[in-house]
Amino acid sequence: RLVRLARMIKTVQALDSLQVLIGSIMASLSVLFWSSVILLVCQMLVALLLHNLLSDFMLDESNTLSERQEVFRYFGTFSRSMITMFELTLANWIPPCRLLVDSVDEWYGGFILFYKLVMGFAVVKVISGVFLHETFRVAATDDELMIVQKRRAVRKHAREMEKLFRMADESHDGYISRQEFKKVLSVPKINTWLAAMDLEVQDYDLLFDFLDDGDGKISAQELLRGVERLKGTARSLDLVAA
Repeated sequence: RLVRLARMIKTVQALDSLQVLIGSIMASLSVLFWSSVILLVCQMLVALLLHNLLSDFMLDESNTLSERQEVFRYFGTFSRSMITMFELTLANWIPPCRLLVDSVDEWYGGFILFYKLVMGFAVVKVISGVFLHETFRVAATDDELMIVQKRRAVRKHAREMEKLFRMADESHDGYISRQEFKKVLSVPKINTWLAAMDLEVQDYDLLFDFLDDGDGKISAQELLRGVERLKGTARSLDLVAA
């Protein structure tokens, strides 16, 4: 069933973003495993260190009971220490840091700041960057996704050309004459719109002659196919004229 569901997702064009997400998660499983191992090992080592360093403070009856209980709540056992390490690495690290600074010793503040900079900032950011890299790689190499996106771009181009055709066809005869063509392209907004689609229009007559099949008027299909051929800087009208 899961295989059929995955195939169905690939065939539904509207779910291409979900396809990228699932592909990225699958491609990142090895990264997730090893990054989890690194984080867990580092957190275990620091948790054991802090637990051992704070054991004397928690057992020293000269310290107030409330302070000892509060330190025990964060570092009293290995499991409590591990939860605190996750908090220091990925969540709100201020409360345990303040507790150690105010109740135990100020040097713990420097130690936790160093840990936060190394693990909570540098290492976690590097892991996040690796996950982003995997996402971009999957999106760039997925053949089926590229086909879906290409089809979407073709449909979008067809809608844009249909919109341009309706604006230019003032006579509503289903064709664009040379006068209608030059008139609509003389509008600055239309020119800017075409430039945004990688179609720089320099010579209206030259462009009309290129789109026209010889009957002196442009149909909707001629406009669609001709503009598609001309889109892009490497396919400019200067090259066509040459």
